[in-house]
Amino acid sequence: MRVDSTRLLRRWGLPLVLLVALTGAGGRPAAAAIHTVTDCGDTGAPGQLRGRIAAAGAPSPPGDTIVVKARSLEYATRYRHEVRELAARHGRDPDTVKLLLMIAPIIGATEAEAAAKRAFRERDDVENAELTLAKVSKILDIDFSRFDLDQPLSTEGLSTEGTQMVLADFIARNEGRTLREAAAVALEYDPDGTTLCGTPDQVAAEMEAIMTRVGGDGFLLTGPTTRHYLAEIADGLVPALQDRGLVRRRYTHATLRQHLLEY
Repeated sequence: MRVDSTRLLRRWGLPLVLLVALTGAGGRPAAAAIHTVTDCGDTGAPGQLRGRIAAAGAPSPPGDTIVVKARSLEYATRYRHEVRELAARHGRDPDTVKLLLMIAPIIGATEAEAAAKRAFRERDDVENAELTLAKVSKILDIDFSRFDLDQPLSTEGLSTEGTQMVLADFIARNEGRTLREAAAVALEYDPDGTTLCGTPDQVAAEMEAIMTRVGGDGFLLTGPTTRHYLAEIADGLVPALQDRGLVRRRYTHATLRQHLLEY
């Protein structure tokens, strides 16, 4: 069953929220803004939105991007291969379905500063494990308060009417851990075996190595939404990626879909 979400939103009288890339002087990527519109398309500007929006979803029409939280680079590689095969079976050019690997890099002016930030994040994750577990409970529709937090995680009693893949991933990633330990790392996004912590150039080098291995199309970055963290990405990591020829220095197209397909 296919659902036209855009038509439903209009029928219900609800607005559609789009994340639109803003362009600086000379066409350089500058920032991003959220626009609420009542009609939608792919031109990237309110009042000029028509046609079909760039959609995130399955590789069968109309998905343009798929975001994956990969537990390992092997998983990401296998998943991308399966997505491209599925796209081809649906008559899609696999290169028009962009797979984005979700990561949460830690950037520091020096390697030592980045390591200190990582240590602080890990301590904070442990201290807030129960709060994190409440979020996981909501996602999985499982009441984890029934279980002892300091006993090894058991699959007994773990069933859900929610997202089955998320539950399977939660169990697979936390074998041998207590529920408290599992909660402490539940919201980690970086694949096992990666670091993604260091100076901008160190993180950029690792991102390049990951893409070379996985063969993916890019990343979706997540992290604290603070001005300081955004500046570390925009003014530190992005220039390092640009120096390696991995990120564009200016936008050359008019629509979000065209920007996605350029790489």
